[in-house]
Amino acid sequence: MARRLRADIVETTMELRLSLPAATELVARALDALGTRTAALQAVMGAGTMNLNPAVVTVTLSEHDGRAIAVVRGAAKEGLIRQRAGEKAARRVVEYLAAAQP
Repeated sequence: MARRLRADIVETTMELRLSLPAATELVARALDALGTRTAALQAVMGAGTMNLNPAVVTVTLSEHDGRAIAVVRGAAKEGLIRQRAGEKAARRVVEYLAAAQP
């Protein structure tokens, strides 16, 4: 049944004012705070209406000029009512990272 549902997939890129190791620690803390981590930089969290739709958020980090670049990808399946769960989950992670930077 899941293959017949639409997918809501959103990617957002942001620059962190941190080195790559510090950014990795910050992202891990963010994913622990917002959801349940399933891999090093991946988590499942509730999103959508009343946070009842599960969304998978994956963060990919790279380094450019001594700063970390984070690509935050949120993905979720949509039912009959469009909730934009993948977008909302990715946005919550980006907002958390932006607020937690020094």
